[in-house]
Amino acid sequence: MPIPANPRILVADDHAMMRDGIVLMIQTTWPSSTCDVAHDFVGVMAKLDAQTAERTFDAVILDLRMPGMRGVESVGQITQSAMGVPVIVCTALEDPSLVQRLLSSGIYCAVNKTKGADELLSQLKVALEMPRQSLASSSRLSAELNPYSVDMQGSAQLTPRQREILKQLHTGKPSKVIASQLGIGLGTIKSHLHTLYAVMGVSTRSEAIVKSQNWLL
Repeated sequence: MPIPANPRILVADDHAMMRDGIVLMIQTTWPSSTCDVAHDFVGVMAKLDAQTAERTFDAVILDLRMPGMRGVESVGQITQSAMGVPVIVCTALEDPSLVQRLLSSGIYCAVNKTKGADELLSQLKVALEMPRQSLASSSRLSAELNPYSVDMQGSAQLTPRQREILKQLHTGKPSKVIASQLGIGLGTIKSHLHTLYAVMGVSTRSEAIVKSQNWLL
């Protein structure tokens, strides 16, 4: 799926310098883009609640620690209000268990702030290319319909990128080689794997391979 011609992105961070830097990066990459901003939990929810079928965000970039945020609980509220819009969480915490909990709350991916702007931009590009279900102005997507937290029934629920990565896992290649062949960074492939495992309901590469042995990839 091509990136929207005029992507609209919500950037939420309570540090003005970080927020303005992300907006500048986005608008430099996509000059026709529109960025809405928020600096706290209340502001994020207000922006999301104002969405309509005709005017919706294409992605949300969310700082994990802002005024009013209560960790994963607040992130879960935001993903529910996002109506299926991919949410990218930015955090400075190096905690794999936190990433898993965030993924379980319905986010698209988590990006560590120490990785730099290139990693965030790479994840945003992939998120913008992902197909989303059509949105209804009068309702929120239920958990069953959320494309980032589905109950797997074969490969039909996987995105094209996830199926591509899963096929690579079946070849036995290490993550570094897969990243090189797909033309993406090692950090990006690891983030994709975290998301893939969460969607499949597994926690390791071997479990993913076993579970998908008979899938049509």
